[in-house]
Amino acid sequence: MSGGSSDANGNSGANGTPVPWWRKPTVVAIASGAVVTAIGGWLQQGGVSAISSLFSDDESNKPVVHAKTKDTDMCGYWRIHKDAVVVATDLKMRLAGHPSHPAYSKILADGRKATGSDLLTGSTVEVTVEGTNGKAVILTGLDVQVTKREPFNEDVISVGTGCGGGVEERYYSVDLDEPTPHFKLSETDENGQPIAKAVDFPYKVSANDPEVFILSGGALRGAIHWKAVLRWVADGKEGSSEISNGGKPFLSYPVDVPNYWFDTNGDELHLYPSG
Repeated sequence: MSGGSSDANGNSGANGTPVPWWRKPTVVAIASGAVVTAIGGWLQQGGVSAISSLFSDDESNKPVVHAKTKDTDMCGYWRIHKDAVVVATDLKMRLAGHPSHPAYSKILADGRKATGSDLLTGSTVEVTVEGTNGKAVILTGLDVQVTKREPFNEDVISVGTGCGGGVEERYYSVDLDEPTPHFKLSETDENGQPIAKAVDFPYKVSANDPEVFILSGGALRGAIHWKAVLRWVADGKEGSSEISNGGKPFLSYPVDVPNYWFDTNGDELHLYPSG
């Protein structure tokens, strides 16, 4: 009768073939126990940290970057697709009976959308950078990425009165018409006033010592859609962070197009040529 057999100690396999010593149950059990013991000792001596370092991407060391356009419906520039007088008349009707300044923001936002106007977001971008976990981060540079160029044939209207605020900021401008544009440290602020201490990269930031940058994208030939990339070093490792308008590119416009100013301060709202 064919078939497997084994002795009393389980030392033979199918057809009576002897089982190698290293495959015997007792030996396998001893070896497995030794491996478990070795791994347990290694884990107790810091193996967990070693494993964590292999799979960690050091996200906790990245600087926190907040970007927002300083161009808002209340204090900003609109690209208008209708005649400027038509847009101003619509806004004046919407603001009638609302003397309170806090209410203007939503009213103007509704008016911009209703008139088909676009908010230009790339003329002044405020970027705040700070470190995390109490560790300092070295900021090493800024790059610009042009994502789209398009013709610009519309007028621009400046909306608002008494806009702006004062904190210590680093001003960088970029000529988006250049084939390979680069950010350059500016020695004047957004109002053309000289900056006392214009210090260029690198900068050091921490959770208690942030940096505030003002990025200004200007162009003469068409509208430019762009993003920025902040380069940094954290805990000895290089990295970068994208600077965008909530994931979308910023929009800059030709600085020499006809501009108008819609004054929201006063009993009557007027439309003025900027020039």
